[in-house]
This record gives sequence, C-alpha cells and structure tokens, in this order.
Amino acid sequence: MRLFICEFITGGGLQDKELPYNLVREGDMMLDALLIDLLDSGFTDIITTRDKRLDPILLPVESVTIKGDIYHVWQSCMNDADAVWIIAPESDDVLFDLTLMAEQSGCHVLGCSSESVKSASSKLQTSKLLNKNDILCIETVLFKDETIPESECGWVIKPDDGVGAEDCYFCANREDLKQLKDSISVEHFVIQKYLPGIPASLSMICYQGEAQLLACNEQQFCFNNGKGELTELIVNGMQGQWIPFNKIAQKIAIADTGLFGYIGVDLIVPEDGVGSESGPVVVEINPRLTTSYVGLRQSLSLNPAALILSIWQNGIIPEVHKKQFLPVSLLLEGANVV
Repeated sequence: MRLFICEFITGGGLQDKELPYNLVREGDMMLDALLIDLLDSGFTDIITTRDKRLDPILLPVESVTIKGDIYHVWQSCMNDADAVWIIAPESDDVLFDLTLMAEQSGCHVLGCSSESVKSASSKLQTSKLLNKNDILCIETVLFKDETIPESECGWVIKPDDGVGAEDCYFCANREDLKQLKDSISVEHFVIQKYLPGIPASLSMICYQGEAQLLACNEQQFCFNNGKGELTELIVNGMQGQWIPFNKIAQKIAIADTGLFGYIGVDLIVPEDGVGSESGPVVVEINPRLTTSYVGLRQSLSLNPAALILSIWQNGIIPEVHKKQFLPVSLLLEGANVV
C-alpha cells in the first residue's frame, strides 16, 4: 500500500516564492507528526516531496526533491500511489485543486471530497450551510456590500477563503471600517461581528454523516495593531466544553456528508460560557489537517492517523471513549497558523 503525503508549503508549493519561516515551521510540525503516526501504524511505503531549500526529512520515507513544475511532480506521485493525504491551505483554491487532481487520478483521498472542500473553503458559503442546518454561527457577509452587521463590539474582516489569522483585521468603529476599505482590495473579503469570548477549536474525524470528537482546544488569539495573531494552541485545553462541542460536531457531520477524516472547526465560547442561552458559536470549518493535530497523540494517548486509516480500511468510524485527556500546549510564536 503506497501512500503519498502532499504537504504544500514544505513540499514545493512555494518553490518560486519566499518561504515564510512560520509557515515552514508549522508545515513541518504537521508533516512530521503525520509521518510518525503513519509509520507507527505499519505503513512503510510512503512518499512525499521536499522543497530543495529545506533540510531533508529524517524519517524512513521516500522524499522527492523538486525539479521542474511542482504540479506535474504531484500528479506523478498521485498516479503512483494508492492513497493521498493532502496538507494544504484552502486559500486560492489550493486544497480544492489538489483534491480534485487526486480524485481524477483515481487515487483514494484521505480527506474531504472536493465538493466539501470547495464549500468549506468559503466562509460565506459555510455560514449559509450552518444557518440552513440550524447550527449557531457568526453572521457573515461580503465586505464590499453596503449592509454591515450591527455590532457593539466591532468587526472582524478576513478573506473569504483565508487561513488562520492571515490578513485578518479588527475594526472597532465604522471610521476604522472605512479606512480599511480604502486600503485593501475588498472584493474577496468578508466581515463578521466581533464576538467577545474565548477563541477555541475542535478536532474531529468524520465519515458519512457521523463524527467522533477528539479534542476541545483553546486558542490564544489576539489582535495586535488591528491584525490577528494566534500565538498558542492548547490541545484539549477546554474539556469542560466536551458536551456542547460534541453536539456541534455531530450537526456539522450531518450537514455535510462529504466531510471525511480529520476536520477542524473554529469557535467562540461566549464569555458567560455554556450556561448562556446560545452556547458556542461556529466561526469556520477547516476541511483538512490543522496545527492542533500535532498535539493529539500526546493528548489522547492514541494514534489519530490510525483512527482515520481505520475508517478507510473498515468503513466504520472508530469510537474514542471520553476520559480525562492531557492538555498539550503548542507555542506558535505569533504565527499565522495554517
């Protein structure tokens, strides 16, 4: 069984551009964690690609140093593999294009369908899907529209297909909004009401409308001079939210049955907590591996990749019994997290 791990940032996706340190660091964190989990699951025939500017991978996997067009190399790897696991951003349709390429090559995708990737990559479309299925979410509209949601606490403006804190802005008043509109290309930006509360995320695995919650994560997120920064993740640092987060996970899996494998969901827990009438509010869905994956194995004392491979091999989503999991801190150095 030959597996191709396609990590966009470290695998050559930026071969003609500067390599941002923070993105390389987090790409390598996710890649190393996944490769170790796959090797420990008994998979020995693994291939990946590597940007020639980076140090070689020190694990027993086949690593292709990029020469020529990267998409031709990835296409060749997919044609030669039985399955592919893609780690890539949603922005600029990168994740969608790679998923579609894998589907068309006949390679099994250890991730969401291209249709689900396309939907979840848009914050506007995600908001519509969540509203349609009665899942509490932040109101989201296009920034270029004249109608701005009323807010007493300000607004968050971000690219519709943005990743993490990349190009994420906070405006406290309408004058700030006007200045921001004049300084950026608003065409592909959305605006959301700023909701005071605890930034959080959940990690889950999905299969055919079912979900298994793996972690309730706390995010150390702040706005520095109006721009968003995520500096730390605490994997399973919010286990007190397990029941409401699990309800949200199940609803999302039912709402989009094309979600497969590892999924991350960003949320805000209102300042008055679960006891509030509303409860946690969904911000966006990430249809791919997120940085939280790096701390999952230590937190769960389980191999998360093995759980996902079990779905592929057995057609059944494995059950993870809730217990007191270990909170695991991941320091991100103020990076824009993929």
